[in-house]
Amino acid sequence: MDILSKQIIELARSAPSLHNTQPWYFVLNPSGFSLYIDRQYVLADGDALGRELWISIGAMIECIVQSAGALGIDMSYSIKNDSTLDQPVASFSNLEVKGRQDLKKVQAISDRRSFRGDFVGATLSSKQRTTLQEACKALALSRTHAHLALDETTMHLVADLTKRGMAMALQDEHFSSELSKFVLPNWSKARRGMHGRVLGKSGALSSWWESFSIAHHIGISKKAHAEQASILDSAGLILITSTGDTPPFWLESGRLYYGAALALQTLGYASSTLAATVEAGSFHEEVEAQIGTKERLQAVLRFGKAPTRMPEKSARLSVDELIRSQPNDG
Repeated sequence: MDILSKQIIELARSAPSLHNTQPWYFVLNPSGFSLYIDRQYVLADGDALGRELWISIGAMIECIVQSAGALGIDMSYSIKNDSTLDQPVASFSNLEVKGRQDLKKVQAISDRRSFRGDFVGATLSSKQRTTLQEACKALALSRTHAHLALDETTMHLVADLTKRGMAMALQDEHFSSELSKFVLPNWSKARRGMHGRVLGKSGALSSWWESFSIAHHIGISKKAHAEQASILDSAGLILITSTGDTPPFWLESGRLYYGAALALQTLGYASSTLAATVEAGSFHEEVEAQIGTKERLQAVLRFGKAPTRMPEKSARLSVDELIRSQPNDG
């Protein structure tokens, strides 16, 4: 059972998380394994409500489910429905090999990454548009929905709100100080956080400067405008909404977010998330009105065609580093 658990965790450790904090760990048991939140990486300033934490956890859960399926492993799983941090978030049991590996899907899960650079060939063909619309419809869960936004009005609205939200966040001393600790120079051997190359800073000095400038509130307007431009440069957006606004809904939104990101990867698109519009003030209400929903906006993905040569992926913790002998051990 441990062998199958480790195979799933090995593939699922590529799941996305806020600033690549990887706020999770696993405990193995005779029947399978359980997923826990690592409280050291619950961010007090960058994620005061905990929305992005639970979206990250939801993404990991969906990545585990998708990884098991891709590996041909059948299993049962249960997800808790409250927001306590000391109990397992989800448990996976009765693991059994039932089929062959889907090598294409395994590769897609392994290759998926957040791409924050400039997209190329942003225009969608009518066939691509239809394919993505069908994918969004198929991804809907019981309490969440994925909305495909390709029109200029929505794109410009989200871009403008993101610019304003980013400027507000980067001016906040506590937020910027916390964020800067997770923006790493390219020479860093850390396996949590975002190296400069992932953020489009390929040089050693530029990667160090990115962290320094965030910590010291330098170039806020330039950074905010760059975030705005990156949205307008995209082929489109996927907006994820939910019928409620508490941790269980955030977790389900995270599952849908990962499903959408993996679908985009499978269709040949790169993507990255945008949190400013979701978190800043009442900006989300403007987006909700624009797309005609009464549901709460929980996540935004920008997507497009990436250049042939993608930057190196963010580092990840190893399986051995992610597995603990008991809850809160170490």
